[in-house]
Amino acid sequence: MLSMSTADHPQTDGQTERVNRVLVDTMKSYAHSFLLEGAACACLVAQLPCPSTDTKFKVEPFDGSNYSLWSYKMKMYLMSKGLWEAVCGEAGSTAKEQQAHAAIVLNLNDSQLMHVVTSTTAKEAWDTLKKFHKTQDMANRLWLKEKFSAFKFTASSVGKHVTELEKLVMEMKNAGCEPTEEDVCATMLRSLPSSYEALVQAFRMSVSEFKLADLVSKLIAEEVRQKDSNRIEEATALLAGKGSGKQQQKKKNPRGMRKKGPFGKCFNCGKPGHYARDCRSEANGFDAGDVQLPVPPKMRFGDNLIEAIDGLSNIAAGTVPDDYLKEMGINGWSDLQTHGPYDYLMEPYEPRPPNAMATDYPNLYTGESGPTARALEAAASLSGAFFYFMQPELWEDIAEETNNYFEEKLEERVQVQYSRQVAREKKHPEFKRQTTERIHTELLKMKAVTPRDLCVFVGLLIARSIAPNKEKLAHHWKTTNEGAIPRGYFGQVMVRDRFMHISRNLHFSCNDDERAAKDRAWKLRPVIDALKDRFAAGFMPPATMAFDEAMLPSRSTFNKMRVYLKDKPHKWGTKLFMLCCSTTAYCIRFEVYCGKKERGGQGRSTDFKSGLSIQLIPKKKKGEKQKPPKIPKNRPASIERGTFIVADALQIPGMRLLRWWDTRAVHMLSTGGSVETNRIVRREKRTGEQTEVACPRIVKDYQTFMGGVDVHDQLRLQRVYSARAPEDSADQEA
Repeated sequence: MLSMSTADHPQTDGQTERVNRVLVDTMKSYAHSFLLEGAACACLVAQLPCPSTDTKFKVEPFDGSNYSLWSYKMKMYLMSKGLWEAVCGEAGSTAKEQQAHAAIVLNLNDSQLMHVVTSTTAKEAWDTLKKFHKTQDMANRLWLKEKFSAFKFTASSVGKHVTELEKLVMEMKNAGCEPTEEDVCATMLRSLPSSYEALVQAFRMSVSEFKLADLVSKLIAEEVRQKDSNRIEEATALLAGKGSGKQQQKKKNPRGMRKKGPFGKCFNCGKPGHYARDCRSEANGFDAGDVQLPVPPKMRFGDNLIEAIDGLSNIAAGTVPDDYLKEMGINGWSDLQTHGPYDYLMEPYEPRPPNAMATDYPNLYTGESGPTARALEAAASLSGAFFYFMQPELWEDIAEETNNYFEEKLEERVQVQYSRQVAREKKHPEFKRQTTERIHTELLKMKAVTPRDLCVFVGLLIARSIAPNKEKLAHHWKTTNEGAIPRGYFGQVMVRDRFMHISRNLHFSCNDDERAAKDRAWKLRPVIDALKDRFAAGFMPPATMAFDEAMLPSRSTFNKMRVYLKDKPHKWGTKLFMLCCSTTAYCIRFEVYCGKKERGGQGRSTDFKSGLSIQLIPKKKKGEKQKPPKIPKNRPASIERGTFIVADALQIPGMRLLRWWDTRAVHMLSTGGSVETNRIVRREKRTGEQTEVACPRIVKDYQTFMGGVDVHDQLRLQRVYSARAPEDSADQEA
């Protein structure tokens, strides 16, 4: 078609050249669009006469450097001309042989002509160059490997550093000594500066397979974070006494001018005007750029159940009809199956297979877990770790609320001090009382509390827990030694009156807020929300976690959340529900127990802890006249220790109910795990004798991973600070 077009329309040489150039560019664009590669693309373009486009296919003369790259370009050039067959020794004509030989020789620098001057064919010239430079490539490969092993961070940014390493890897690939992706990641991690040490450790501990793309993305995110984030430095500046923005702007907000509404920013979305517990934005839970949230597995439900309740959305919303749940409790379970321990204990013990967890829990999370890169970086110093969880914004908000509380109680304290001076004047006539205006002026001379003051205050409380003084708090400021209690150190950091002023006015939230009457934890709500946010942000949840209750010791009668638990080491205190990592005992999330919920309008209490599972417990089936047997408190003598009974849910695959007999009955309702017989070691309290007891595997899993909260309790209760409230009538009402 092209020859017919040019024959029907005779044109000049210049016009023909322009037409050919347009046709060549058009065919190249089509070849690129349809992803034609290699010889096919070269042959498609070579079919057109293109005397003015040979420069695009011209290869730079070979000067002896990078033979692998030159040979590849030369091969493509010969293929585009249809001359590669001559190099392979399969040329069909002498003309192609001569053209190929000439193309190779003419694309050599003068320094390389000596190697092919005696060659007579294209194949001979190609093989001679290959043989000669293959020996030189060995030295080149050694040099590239040495350069790769000694690669250092010399670029101005991480992006340029990655580009340099990728360029070096490409050179090694062309030289035939391409490193593995794991070696490239190891070199990249080793070459990073010390500021990336936390990310390096986190990456090494969290990944099971090294991928350069994942590492590069995290490095770039970390570089951006280091440039834009100065929170740790700001927090350290509080200890150095540099002040804060809010305190510098105190002139615009004089004493007594309380701002209305919640103070500070929400620790969930970062916007002012509300607290995290009232935030309607979706919680991110993690530091941006550190981790990726795992995709939650889809719960399995029977088709009949989904159809009966009009979709999964009703299950998620908890709006399943009570009648249907009761029906499931009666007819939604399989027959009970009893498993005895005798046959299993007679057989030798077989260890659990390595992949048993993945088999027993098919939806178990297998991604990254552990501390985030930011948390590890902050943990490089003690103050950094402390201020990572107690952010500078929180200290500023506490300082502002403390000063506002001082202003609220100022007039009341003036009257209290005046009454005391009047009483003292009656007993001691030589004492002259001050006027209320004088007292008011003296109290106003007290400097406003700063975030740095609060940090020092907390530091002294920690020091008091290490070296307690049971006599009196003020004795820490004595200047004489008395026994083993150190003297004079507290006064070097903060004077006693300043410390007592902070302790009398320390407040975290506004007492005038309407939510203060409904929320028992309102006084600590900003601190609770801030810690919950930072705990979740600093740790990627693992596959196995433990949920249990914990106790913060407190015997203060002012604590509205105080409860009594007889089984705890500290029986009085604030109860928490904690979610901890089963391996490291890190607290990922916690909720403060504020007492029983208020009853609804129907006069019955709502169970917010157990959800729908209570109504799903198997009940007496229809037609059974006898009452269900009462489960004894202790194991009957007729039942062997280790016996367990299992029932599977018919509408929810994988959900089962289990009763296992130890000294007492142990009940479990689970959506995973195996009920194959296993064994655990039981220790007698009186004699210390250890015996093996049969149990389902799910019970052994529970005992293996349940101790996260208990270990957290032990670590947390090693240092407990306790002090009586200040004896001030004006403060007791706070």
